[in-house]
Amino acid sequence: MKIPFAKPDITKGDIQEVDNFLLNCDGQLTQGLQVAKFETTFSGYIRNRNFEGAVINEGCIATSSCMTALHLSYLALGIGPGDEVICPAMSHVATAHAIELVGAKPVFIDSKKDGNIDVRLIQKELETNRNIKAVSLVHYVGNPCNMAAINFLAKEYGVKVVEDCALSLGSRVEKVHTGLLGMCGAFSFYPTKHITTGEGGMFVTKDHDLYRKAKQIASFGKTSGTHADYDIGLLGGNFRMSEIQAVMGLSQLKRLTENLEIRRRNLDILTELSIFIHIDKRVHSIFGGSYCANLRCVGREARNNIRGKLENKGIQTSIYYPHPISRLSYYRNKYGYAPVKYPEAIKIADTTLALPIGPHVTEEMMNYMVKCLKEVL
Repeated sequence: MKIPFAKPDITKGDIQEVDNFLLNCDGQLTQGLQVAKFETTFSGYIRNRNFEGAVINEGCIATSSCMTALHLSYLALGIGPGDEVICPAMSHVATAHAIELVGAKPVFIDSKKDGNIDVRLIQKELETNRNIKAVSLVHYVGNPCNMAAINFLAKEYGVKVVEDCALSLGSRVEKVHTGLLGMCGAFSFYPTKHITTGEGGMFVTKDHDLYRKAKQIASFGKTSGTHADYDIGLLGGNFRMSEIQAVMGLSQLKRLTENLEIRRRNLDILTELSIFIHIDKRVHSIFGGSYCANLRCVGREARNNIRGKLENKGIQTSIYYPHPISRLSYYRNKYGYAPVKYPEAIKIADTTLALPIGPHVTEEMMNYMVKCLKEVL
């Protein structure tokens, strides 16, 4: 049996929706009604409305990727040269790149054992560094950070909170969706994520003024007018999503709730294995969130050995993430790298193994994976 780590959930319905759009769009592939509808529907979902019947877009901007949504966040917040932004060491490099692209400096902070940023270390940095203007955070593998504590510190020190929600679509804290817990957030619709538009992302915020500024920046800085006659009031870029992507996103959203349930079911099956594997000397536990399950091994060699055995049985795995951002060449060469500052991020990078739980993983596949894990461990 072959089990890929991730597989885009593309159905005949998705394909038909795109076909119907292309046959009837009269050539308007950008800046049309579909992106607006996707933004409004997504807004309804994260705000716990009847999202399929949503009629108001409350602060969502569809973008070309999650990274452009993050980049847009810092531009709209006015973060720039001379500013510093707290950034989790355990994340995809896009989290830090978005900070670098506005000329600010990422200040890397270690994670806790669960992969989320360590709030105590955020506080220590804020106490001593007056150049910090924002806190960037990632909800690791879909599990929300300690937002109450982070928002308390943000208010106390007058900094903004930007959420990287690339892995946390569907995750909420007391019914408030990630992305709406800080000042603004960014979602990913990359092919491996909870829903996909091929490539794509979404900027979200509850702040109306920030939304208006971001909306302007995302479309070259336009302040008014039509396609034939318009004015540019500030420096902006092209962060936009296409109509084709939006059609795909709308179709995917219809299955999101169902697919999240499958992910939770699969995660529960794997985490229950912790009772069995805890006695194994090579593995400590299995933990995870709505994106994937993580096998926590005792060392890099043990992790790689287990990974190879699972691959031989047709089970594809991944690593989230193979390096703390601060260990990557660009950041190591620019800012230096002190491993002692990131012990938990290093441990996660070097000893964990991500297991598939997406909707493509059927019950039969789960039974096979459990059987193989018991054999391998």
